[in-house]
Amino acid sequence: MGCTDISHLQKSAQAAKEYTDGTIAEVAKAASEALSEMDDVKADKSAAQPVIVPEAGWVNEGGDFPYVCDILVPGVTARDRVNVTIAPASVRTALDCGICPVSESLGGKVRIKTKKAPGGDMAAEIWIERGR
Repeated sequence: MGCTDISHLQKSAQAAKEYTDGTIAEVAKAASEALSEMDDVKADKSAAQPVIVPEAGWVNEGGDFPYVCDILVPGVTARDRVNVTIAPASVRTALDCGICPVSESLGGKVRIKTKKAPGGDMAAEIWIERGR
């Protein structure tokens, strides 16, 4: 094999390497942009909203957790998933009234249920996971 053959092989290998490096860089950039775009439009991002669950305004509807209170939460829909987290300072009030561990999302409000009407206001956060 002559010098020109080796030189030709080296040039071909270098061209192939440059092409591959460029293609890999383009694919990596496109994948990164796609992941960023998906993260921006992801439907189930959570958001917390501080609220006061009031002592007043509870309605007895019967059932295992008969007392019901609806907290107005603009933008929440029935497709959303909500989780009410009681603040540490209000845990005793929540335990005393027998708060239901599950909340319900409705159009524009979150429904909280208890075994009996609470004996005071409860500080809480409502975590919303947007539905699709």
